[in-house]
Amino acid sequence: MDNELLLSIAILAGLVVATAFERRAKAARARAEAEAARAPICVLVKVPESITSFDRRERYADPLDGALLRESLGRVTGSEVGISVELTALERGVALIKRELLRLGVPKDTTLEFTRNRVHVDQGVHGSRSRGSSGRRGVDISTLCFRALSLRHVLVRLVRQRRGNAHSSAGDTAGAGRGARQPGGVSGRGVSRYVGVVYGIE
Repeated sequence: MDNELLLSIAILAGLVVATAFERRAKAARARAEAEAARAPICVLVKVPESITSFDRRERYADPLDGALLRESLGRVTGSEVGISVELTALERGVALIKRELLRLGVPKDTTLEFTRNRVHVDQGVHGSRSRGSSGRRGVDISTLCFRALSLRHVLVRLVRQRRGNAHSSAGDTAGAGRGARQPGGVSGRGVSRYVGVVYGIE
């Protein structure tokens, strides 16, 4: 078994591993997104106003809760320290919260705090502030997919380069040497050709 055949087998094995890794990463991402979709989205409304929790609930929390329930977008869960909200849909829910709080006349510096795509977001109800900061570190599924695709890309380039080298030296070898069949009936070019067929490499 010559070096060319060993390299071809290594390329094939690398492509198989990269494809399996890519599929696992996509499946993990799909599961994570499904779990995130089922879980309620927590939003904290900070109202910079010196009022009691009873007044806060009566003035802001109860009307907001009614608006969320009418649209089936969530509910208010507390008003002791700020107003705690659980949403079933982030974008539509945040938009409704802002509209309702503006209608209720909240102070100018009222903000919403929540997490979007693992990034902490702090948005002003009046549009005066919007910033984000990185949340808790963890495994970034999109990064794993990118790495798998990058590995696959490198391996595909290796196959193409080997094919180019084989074509350029075909006149010199005249069907002998590297392109010849090995004793076991398998050649490096044959494995490379198989890789191209399986993975659609031109």
